[in-house]
Amino acid sequence: MIFGTALVSATTLFFGLAAGQDTAGDLTYKAHVAYDASNYAQAIELASKALVIYPESAEAYFIRAQCYDMQDAMAKALADVKKAVEIDRNHRNLEFQGYIKYELRNYDEALKDLLEAVQMNTECPVGHQRLGRVYRALGKEDKAVAEFTSSIWIVENNFDYSDYRQILARSYSYLGQINEGRSNYVVALEDYGKAIENESGRAFYHLERGKLYVTLERYQLALTDLTNAISLDAKMAMAYAIRAKAYRRQDRVREALADARRGASLDPKNVDIQLQVAYACQYQFDYARAAAEFQKAYDLSPKSDWILGTVGWCKYMSGDKIGGEAAVRKTLAGLPNEPDTNLSIGHILAIRNKWTEAQPYYAKALTTASKYQLVFAIKELASLNKKKPANALTRARSLLAARIAAMKPPISKGAVATSAGCQVRGPEKPLRVAAQPIGSGK
Repeated sequence: MIFGTALVSATTLFFGLAAGQDTAGDLTYKAHVAYDASNYAQAIELASKALVIYPESAEAYFIRAQCYDMQDAMAKALADVKKAVEIDRNHRNLEFQGYIKYELRNYDEALKDLLEAVQMNTECPVGHQRLGRVYRALGKEDKAVAEFTSSIWIVENNFDYSDYRQILARSYSYLGQINEGRSNYVVALEDYGKAIENESGRAFYHLERGKLYVTLERYQLALTDLTNAISLDAKMAMAYAIRAKAYRRQDRVREALADARRGASLDPKNVDIQLQVAYACQYQFDYARAAAEFQKAYDLSPKSDWILGTVGWCKYMSGDKIGGEAAVRKTLAGLPNEPDTNLSIGHILAIRNKWTEAQPYYAKALTTASKYQLVFAIKELASLNKKKPANALTRARSLLAARIAAMKPPISKGAVATSAGCQVRGPEKPLRVAAQPIGSGK
């Protein structure tokens, strides 16, 4: 009799206390509906009510954890998904728990959960994708590639393709990032192309490919992708910043400055975006404004001492010869191999026609400077040469031009152009295992 009474009590808790009253099951279902409609606060309220009626509902804990995740309340999400796993240790709950631990940067614990989840269900593409992200965070790129590839293979061979385009897009995007980092640029372009093909409405994938096109000096292709990214997400600050970089390298400086300022207004604390504003001012030879903008960038990143050298050079060029040169030399003392600072000292000496003293600084800059640091250095030298003809300035221009001529492109232009139509290499079977800042390179 006692056992029967207990059974009736548990059943009553889950299925409802009185006619017309929502049961825990009803409330959990409504929480799912609210979650799917992005009404996360309402979903949390409904799931919480379900848990009052039936505290052992793993499903209610799971849906509430998902809502907390969407609200970036990760500690609450972890607490709820842990309860879901305690009640029902299935692959879905473990997989989500691993994902939350990944977001909290507890990578070792995340790895344990995701390995167990994938072992429970080897055909779950999301599990493989999330496992790949953990491996990547742990620096195990080959294993990450294997998991992303498995995720792609499973979707393309086992699921209704149309329902899993987001999973495909993300896995291809992650592969693209790894291949780009390994300088496998043609393959990375293919990966980003596949990401766009599967989820063309996501601005981030256009941003990724546009950024790579800038690296590969394919500026029209870059502008197309970056403009698409902005049309899809007008508040994507980094898209404006990278498009500014592409415009500037085409000497479209006015457009570059407008984009850089727009990006900085959207993300005023991003040092990389602020640097694009500063570079655009410098490319206009507006050194006073450039000095102020570089100072803003340094204030955002006080450990980036190289920026102070550029502030000093801009001050030197805007009339503060003594203070500007002192700032450049102070920076060089702490960063003897910094290319921009060596170029600045070289310029200062070349202006004084002291080629013998200037040459070692140029020589050091040539070992680490990017192509576009040298390109702009030549433009500055040409501008200086008009105002103050000096043999040293001419010799410096020749030296830098010779270095640029010797530089090889990242990949051939033909290879870049062809890559857009390449057949993406795909795995024949699932491989089972167990977004570069813009930077200071102008």
